[in-house]
Amino acid sequence: MAAGVAHEIRNPLTSIKGFVQLLQKELDKPFFTDVILSEIKRIESIVGEFLTLAKPQIGLSK
Repeated sequence: MAAGVAHEIRNPLTSIKGFVQLLQKELDKPFFTDVILSEIKRIESIVGEFLTLAKPQIGLSK
């Protein structure tokens, strides 16, 4: 279930990140897009940690 949730978060996040990067090239104030991209990277990190938790653990079941 965790992997499914992470996947559903990651897909739209990738689109948002791409459009913000395009927008960054058009704006004369990249600070705002830098902040947005920084927060996206943070979300990606959290999703990555979530996926790590979703992986089956070897030797933990009895």
